[in-house]
Amino acid sequence: MLFGRAGHHSSNKDKKLFKVSALHYSVMIALSSMAAIPAHAQQSDEGFNIPQVTVTAERRETKIEKTPVAVSVVAKEDLIKPGVLLFNDLSGQIPGFVAPVPTPGTLFIRGIGTSSPTYYPAVALYVDDVYIPRIRANKLYASFADVERIEVLRGPQGTLYGQNSSGGAFKLVSRDPTDEVSGFVSGSVGNYGALGARAYVTGAINPGVLSASVAYTREKDDGYTKNPVLGRNTNSVDVEQIRAKFKYTPSDDFEALFSIDATHDGSSNGDYSPLNYGARDPRISYEERRPESDVDIWGTSLRLTKKIDARHALKSITAYRGFKEGYAPNLSDGVPTDESGFILGLDQTQLSQEVQLLADYGRLNYTVGAVVFKENFKVNRPGWARGTTPGAGITYSGTGSEVDNFNVGVFGQANYQLTDKLGLTAGLRFNRFSQDFNAFGYSSNIQNQNTGILWATDKKKYDSEAWTPKLGFNYKWNDDVFSYVSVTRGEKDGGYNPVSARQSIAEVPVDPEKVTSYEIGTKTSAFGGRLKTSTALFYNRYKDYHAIIGNPIINGVLYSGSVTANAGSATTYGAEFEATIFPTRQLEWNVSAALLHAKFDEFANPTGASGSDYKGNTLPFSPSFTFGTRVAYTIPLKDAGTIRLNASARYLSKVFTTVDNAAETTTPKQTYVNLGGNYTTQDGKWNTSLEIANLFDKTYALNFVNTSIAQSARYNAPRTIRLAIRRDF
Repeated sequence: MLFGRAGHHSSNKDKKLFKVSALHYSVMIALSSMAAIPAHAQQSDEGFNIPQVTVTAERRETKIEKTPVAVSVVAKEDLIKPGVLLFNDLSGQIPGFVAPVPTPGTLFIRGIGTSSPTYYPAVALYVDDVYIPRIRANKLYASFADVERIEVLRGPQGTLYGQNSSGGAFKLVSRDPTDEVSGFVSGSVGNYGALGARAYVTGAINPGVLSASVAYTREKDDGYTKNPVLGRNTNSVDVEQIRAKFKYTPSDDFEALFSIDATHDGSSNGDYSPLNYGARDPRISYEERRPESDVDIWGTSLRLTKKIDARHALKSITAYRGFKEGYAPNLSDGVPTDESGFILGLDQTQLSQEVQLLADYGRLNYTVGAVVFKENFKVNRPGWARGTTPGAGITYSGTGSEVDNFNVGVFGQANYQLTDKLGLTAGLRFNRFSQDFNAFGYSSNIQNQNTGILWATDKKKYDSEAWTPKLGFNYKWNDDVFSYVSVTRGEKDGGYNPVSARQSIAEVPVDPEKVTSYEIGTKTSAFGGRLKTSTALFYNRYKDYHAIIGNPIINGVLYSGSVTANAGSATTYGAEFEATIFPTRQLEWNVSAALLHAKFDEFANPTGASGSDYKGNTLPFSPSFTFGTRVAYTIPLKDAGTIRLNASARYLSKVFTTVDNAAETTTPKQTYVNLGGNYTTQDGKWNTSLEIANLFDKTYALNFVNTSIAQSARYNAPRTIRLAIRRDF
């Protein structure tokens, strides 16, 4: 078999998968019947236009209901709300998607992600088709004032998006400039001292030839965690962003788009609250160190598109990006002494060049291309910790490294319409990854200054190659029912640990994480487009799963400390469902849900502790059930504008945060309810909105750290209220 065997599974797993499959086909048949209802029997409002969603999941524009990929879209209307949108805010809103904590920005899809922010992610982040390998310092991109939509591709994207997408891809798409002058300015206020300002303008510099746009965002608040030691609140937001884009179209067959952006983030890096120290208020920290970070992010890109003829187009994407975290504290003890914590100093630059040839012959369309990616990544991580023996003092030390990564890929994917109903998708990608690495450890003082080198590695080199194929079929049952099946291989790069507490850890590389994924999905439209659904069933087999393990035994050797290592094999399977319903032209209802089974089949490299074989344990950050719903109702006011009311809720079942599934570090089930509303004047130029997040002020511990004197936790944001006024022109 081209993609290998799925392996042996217990009868209970087979039964669960059979039940999910039966549910899938029941839904498909029922919706097929609904779609067949005669037009005169369907609801209709004259002049009501059903919104059409277009995505670029296959590197070309396609209608979402005819795209043979499990993809979800967060539309512009959901992104223009006041306040900073963090990836964590989308957990449960998108089926199978979880961002465990607001910071540092780790992403998980269908139970697969990367807990360490210094490793390459398993869920790849793209901004306007430019790959962003380090999510840690780019978690704020969703808050740019010109973001058009977010596309979340669920499951491994091994062909068009290549390595480091074994879990999926997260794409942010910004608006391109237009000749027509338009834009907006807005201001907002809220509790916890929140203040915000946003602006966007686009228009022609030379009509028909050169247009430009500028987007600006400024968000700031005082924070929601009390700190009596510092005498102020922490867990604050302090972000400033700007992006300028220029579109040059000297002819009908050529376009050049140049983009440049910059972000400064001075937000708190997520304070921890001690669970058994001081007051019992869960959002209180006694940390004596300054928690605000100092992060600069910048980037530029040039996209060239040339129409060769009626069937062919050539696209080039060149990008140069980077970020620098001069001071990024992880103050995990929450007490007024240095018990446990560290400061990250990160310096990253990347250069990438991608070329694509897109062809469309009617029944056949294909994309072939090549990409070269080069990255330099420097880490300086001073830290402190109290010894584990009684009466032990605090040790100050640090670790540093420099990594040069080089990745080259060649890929191709074709879609061929075998008949009017049956289509074939086939693709293949070859990637070669190489890494040069060196690391060192040093002693330091309370000011975290380097006072002497303790150890240093020789220059290390790591290389790997991967072939990641895809094969799929899709079938158009009728104009309203579309199904697909696919088998895909994906891979995430391995390499050395950029942050290693000991030389022995620094010298042990991690092999690539590999996955073979089987998926079946159906997308339907019924009642003239008033009901649209998407259902997906998936089954994934992971090999050499990347896990953070404390004190593992690797090849018979005990490594003391926290290590990212190949844990063994894992299986994930489940079902996902999305629906958008328009009962009337004024009412829109969205529903999403996901069931997930994610377990270790084998656990290599167990820890040195007794009973540490975690075979059968649930993968970290893999909720068994997530659910989200949103209702929006528009009330037209005669000759006076419109009022739009919205309410949303999302639920996540409990989440294990570590491979040992320890009860004391388990995030409980979470439920969030949000309310909002806005008034738009008759001419559409003025909009006033009020948004309330976490309406019932729920409090949840999202992740945990154990220190010598206290266990500490990081909590979700409390109820927040934002009032905004916007002027469009």
